Amino acid sequence: ELPAILERVAKRGRALVSARVVVIELRSGDELELAAGAGELPPNLLGQRVALHNTVASAALRSGVSQRLTDRLNRARFEQHGLGHLGLRAEDGLIVPLLFRDQSYGVLVALDSLDGGGFSDEDVQLLEAFAASAATAVATARSAADERRRQRLAASEAERARWARELHDETLQALGSLRLLLAGARRSGDPET
Repeated sequence: ELPAILERVAKRGRALVSARVVVIELRSGDELELAAGAGELPPNLLGQRVALHNTVASAALRSGVSQRLTDRLNRARFEQHGLGHLGLRAEDGLIVPLLFRDQSYGVLVALDSLDGGGFSDEDVQLLEAFAASAATAVATARSAADERRRQRLAASEAERARWARELHDETLQALGSLRLLLAGARRSGDPET
């Protein structure tokens, strides 16, 4: 199930780069859903949605390149439209796109290295490789969920068709027996019958 996968990804991503916080934001149309997280998160943060427009995540998804919060424009986007707007504070951060087969699924956000020195280039490479695996997991989980939905729909359609056939057959049998009964009564010549 996708929520369990995302929770595991957030915890392992946080441990991988020694981040204070890791949040996974999944794309849902023109919004980002804060789907999972690990670390020092404000209460009720997960499950919230933010508009994708003008966020650091939109820049990462559009360019396909990881973004740093040390960039002034990214810092402003983070504070005004992203997680900073929702009460999550950070000195440093990496926003890594979750891309699989040219499809964007969201971003992995790592905030504040616990080592105190900020995120290194090696941390960026580690998170990018990790995000690629995470995007594959998200794509697979969504594909499996879509397949389960298709199977349930096909089963429902088959059941409806079976019921329709039974109803059709029963109705035809009842009408046929009624026709025979009326034909027999007509031949008797008795108006009462």
